[in-house]
Amino acid sequence: LEPLEFQALSEAKRRQGATLSLRYRITHGWLMDRWLGLSCRRSNRVLYLNSDEGRLLVERGWARPEQVTRVVHGVPASGHVHDRRYPATARRLLVVSQWIERKGIDDIVQAFTTLVRDGRDLELVCAGTRAETDQVLGAFPDDVRSRVTNVAAAPNERLLAEYRTADVFVHAALLEGLSRAQTE
Repeated sequence: LEPLEFQALSEAKRRQGATLSLRYRITHGWLMDRWLGLSCRRSNRVLYLNSDEGRLLVERGWARPEQVTRVVHGVPASGHVHDRRYPATARRLLVVSQWIERKGIDDIVQAFTTLVRDGRDLELVCAGTRAETDQVLGAFPDDVRSRVTNVAAAPNERLLAEYRTADVFVHAALLEGLSRAQTE
């Protein structure tokens, strides 16, 4: 839910010694909160993805407990892998996320860069970024860039293939309701 995401992003910026833009603070920190409250109060049923969202809806008086329903993401059976053998040392990291700040991209870049510069033989696949390759690769220092692959649009079969070949799944979002990527 937007208010929880806004709070997490604000705290992350504060830790970095920065602030969100005034426009963002007004739109997402003030207006969105009011719009969501108004919309929820006028609804017969409000859907949410995790317990924090459900609690927020009720605590703020946006909905009564009997009006809220949790929705869980699903993954097709073909996405489950039971016989995978993992190497003793992980080499292939996978991030499935849009390439936007609230998804923790700064942390991904910093952590991956640190690991590679410490001598780890790693590659990073960023799938479902919805961003141009130049934008994603440009976030990484020159000496690390060749180890990063961007898959801007990942159709389901491609995404399932990426999951099957990854050694480690990285999820760095500052706040996520219930990420489909996590359940997959």
